[in-house]
Amino acid sequence: MKKLGFGVLCFALVMLYAGFATTGFCAPGKKTAAAKELNKGKDVLVKIGNRTITRAQFESRLAELPPEYQDQFKDERQRREFLDLYVQAQLLAMEARADKIDRERAIADRIEETTNGILAQEYVSRRLAKAEKATEAELQKYYNEHKGEFLAPATVKAQHILAKVDQNAAPEEEAAALVKIQKIRKELDQGADFAKLAEKYSDDPGSKGRGGDLGFFPKESMVPEFANEAFRLQPGETSQPIRSVFGFHIVRTNEKKPEFVKEFNDVKFNIQGTMDYQKRKEALELDVERLKKKYKVIMISN
Repeated sequence: MKKLGFGVLCFALVMLYAGFATTGFCAPGKKTAAAKELNKGKDVLVKIGNRTITRAQFESRLAELPPEYQDQFKDERQRREFLDLYVQAQLLAMEARADKIDRERAIADRIEETTNGILAQEYVSRRLAKAEKATEAELQKYYNEHKGEFLAPATVKAQHILAKVDQNAAPEEEAAALVKIQKIRKELDQGADFAKLAEKYSDDPGSKGRGGDLGFFPKESMVPEFANEAFRLQPGETSQPIRSVFGFHIVRTNEKKPEFVKEFNDVKFNIQGTMDYQKRKEALELDVERLKKKYKVIMISN
């Protein structure tokens, strides 16, 4: 069974300790009658003095860890190992308080900064939860005034056959690839099926199994030489061999779709996110200004 690395334990310890700063528990041993009585209805894992930690609290803190660290605590022995380590840190912290380390100015400042950060985050979370959300009318108004933001680009549906060759290939490799693609183009001129030739000859593993079909794509999604040719061709037309950084292509354009403005319902979710973010931002800015007046903030220049 794999033993947890000390680094993993320390990281998880820091994360959990931040959440359990006001609670504590000791290393669990065999449950005594007193422990069983204490645990009734609470599912308490451990107890130090009058401080306790329940299984629900423990699981909640574990769930807040990044997934890669949560995976380290699926095994019961590893979870117990972490629990023991946490208890050690809790005892050390208690002894530090007994030695009045928490009252030293530098340490007290760090404790206060951490506390302030937690409180500020929680206040903002609660304050923003009360912020107004954009109404349907506001969403529709935004859509009408910003339709240019929801313009879907023109696309083409095309197939291709690739004779792969590196851009800096030796002359003989370049010549061989060109001969290959020219032979394929000749077969097309003689009435051969494009899809069957793509499946047989194309060096593009991503499309050859589909007869070279690339589906619909906008111009900017392909390399310029390829995209320019695909968009130049009319539906049903097939190109002569063209060179790109990937090699030689034969392109067939099958369908074209012009650019269009997306429907309101298709972009409503995105608009909602944008407008709600703006409303929360404005609400927070107003609240900060209120608090500056309430607590008489005076900014003193250096």
